[in-house]
Amino acid sequence: MRYTLCFLCFLNFLSAFDVTGREGKWLYTLEVPEGWETIQTPKEVINDTREPLITWKKGSLEARLHSFPYRGSSIPAEAQVTRWLKKYPTEPLYEVFETSQAGYTGLVLLVEANGEGFLGAAFSLGERGKRAFRYHPEVCSDWTFVVKGTASELQHEKTALLFWIESLQLPFEILHD
Repeated sequence: MRYTLCFLCFLNFLSAFDVTGREGKWLYTLEVPEGWETIQTPKEVINDTREPLITWKKGSLEARLHSFPYRGSSIPAEAQVTRWLKKYPTEPLYEVFETSQAGYTGLVLLVEANGEGFLGAAFSLGERGKRAFRYHPEVCSDWTFVVKGTASELQHEKTALLFWIESLQLPFEILHD
């Protein structure tokens, strides 16, 4: 509810974008804000989880969507946040909050350090979803959404970026745990 009014402002500026996973199957649908250029990841590196499924650019900002195929255990969102924070030599100014959608739960990290901005979101599918899709490990994948760029541009785009993250949907309905 907190974003309902602002969300209405963005409806005209979003376009649906289907993301294909590492196995070549449709994984997610995202509502990409207007003005972001899509850069497809070359097929020869798509199986390397260090490489994003897809990248978008706008100004100094670069957004990357990664998935980590489920192999019996998840990468906790807290572990991703800790890993991201360790990249800063000194304690940066940051904010962390919980979020959930489409059967996923996770954390969002916002960082500002030395004029640079970082937004990272890490999500895992709930146990009910993992049981429902146990024969489709890519659907059960943990995923991260990372945006880097100047702190001022990130701050300017913050609301749109949070809506973008919240727009991720699976091609199947999952009841929340």
